[in-house]
Amino acid sequence: MRRTLCMVVLGLAGCAGFKPDATVEHAYLLRGEGELVLARALVRTSECPALRVDGRELPMQVRAPASAVPARPVAQGVTKPARFELTVCEAALPPGTRTARVGALDLPVPVSAPQRIVVIGDTGCRMKQSENAFQPCKDNDAWPFARVARSAAAQQPDLVIHVGDYHYRESPCPAGEKACAGSPWGFGQDTWSADFFGPAKPLLRAAPWVFVRGNHESCSRAGQGWFRFLDAAPLTEARSCNDPAQDELAAHTQPFAVTLDAQTRLIVFDSSEQKGADAEFQREFAEVGKLARGAEHAVFLSHHPVLALGLPTKGKPIRPESKEMIASLRAARDGALFAPPVDLALHGHVHLFEALGFSEGGTPTFVLGNSGSMTEGWLPEQLPAASREIGGVRIDAFHTRQGFGFAMLEREDGGWRLTEFDMDGKPVLVCAVASPSLRCSNAR
Repeated sequence: MRRTLCMVVLGLAGCAGFKPDATVEHAYLLRGEGELVLARALVRTSECPALRVDGRELPMQVRAPASAVPARPVAQGVTKPARFELTVCEAALPPGTRTARVGALDLPVPVSAPQRIVVIGDTGCRMKQSENAFQPCKDNDAWPFARVARSAAAQQPDLVIHVGDYHYRESPCPAGEKACAGSPWGFGQDTWSADFFGPAKPLLRAAPWVFVRGNHESCSRAGQGWFRFLDAAPLTEARSCNDPAQDELAAHTQPFAVTLDAQTRLIVFDSSEQKGADAEFQREFAEVGKLARGAEHAVFLSHHPVLALGLPTKGKPIRPESKEMIASLRAARDGALFAPPVDLALHGHVHLFEALGFSEGGTPTFVLGNSGSMTEGWLPEQLPAASREIGGVRIDAFHTRQGFGFAMLEREDGGWRLTEFDMDGKPVLVCAVASPSLRCSNAR
């Protein structure tokens, strides 16, 4: 069901006037529920430009005006007001659009039945005081998201999926720390531009996107920017992360299905807030089954992995990344895990590449959290026997790799093939998906 875009946002009328000559900083397309495609533009004026579609002008509406949001409690303790200098404008793209333009920027109009889908995740430059982790944000080797975005754009994708965690610059760079000297920090426009919109620009111009919310976009982190810029639902004050008293309403967003074609859907699931979320996840997992009903193929997208492995830390062995999500899924499905037509799952959160195939009862899974943010360790190519089961289902195929990169998901013989690339676009692994398992080999 299409949702109205004429809304009240932050106390201001969303149906503002428009001017075709408004200065546009960024413009992009995102996929929403069903076949909905939204055009968004970030502009340096208080009014919105026109969206020029197939030679005619359509008004864009103010989603969020430029504003300064008061400082609020955050995960890292150090905080400041979030200043958003750009107005966020949006309009629904009419079905069948052949050309679209905002200001001087051409938009990559959707293709029917996308065949080539780039998948990235965990892209921001980590600046985190509590871990004394400060990634060299100006070093294209140490933080290669801009390289990844250029390489992925060169593949000419039909669609881009980001599996969450766009924003990582939470803490100020310490005095004398050359790795991040001069970097913006906090949750305002300057940080979002440095961490995401700037380096992502070539990929934003290459294809429409599906945005998945990560834990770094929770309300105690970069949730304000998430709802302004990337969330596919209408923006309201109650669901904006501006007021900590309303965080419970904004902690979870309703799952929705993106229609790729008559047979295939992407199911977008918000796993950003894990604390105390068991009951909410059970409800949302029950909704996943309804969203998949009637499709031949459904791909489950969430930031946190369901059937995947986390890194060994603090002396703990390799273990399932999210036992809580597995328990919620089983509770929602009377003890079962995913069922057809859900035949593939894509995730981030763990900062590496994982490909996992399973015996009967499992779902082929890829973890693709290696597109820029600081790595945190690696898994062995050969798993120990004690780690070859997740949620009561045996892992019968496991592949991983070190290094940054991105993936391309393509249709193959009614199923899927995923190619993992390094950050410069060189193919590394090719994986054929045959639910419930998969097989990967080195790319030639």
